[in-house]
Amino acid sequence: MDDSARLRHILDTIERVARYTAGGRGQFMADELVQDAVMRNFEIIGEAAKALSSETTVRAPTVAWRIGADGSSRVGGVDDTGPKL
Repeated sequence: MDDSARLRHILDTIERVARYTAGGRGQFMADELVQDAVMRNFEIIGEAAKALSSETTVRAPTVAWRIGADGSSRVGGVDDTGPKL
C-alpha cells in the first residue's frame, strides 16, 4: 500500500469515527460496542500513520503524526479504566 492509499484509509477511518460518535458524548458513553469500535478505529489510524513515509509526513508538519502513530492506544485519554472524553 502506498502513502496515498494510507492517507485515504486514515480519512475514511476518521469519517467512520465521526459517524459512530455523531450522537454525542452521552450516547457514546452509554454504548460499549460503539466505544470498542471507536477505540479500534483509533488503533487503525495509528497503524496507518506509522506506515507513512517521512517524505509524506514532512509535507504536513502541522499534523500530529506521532500522536497517531505512537499514541493510538491513548487517544481520547483512554487507559485501563475506560474512555475519558
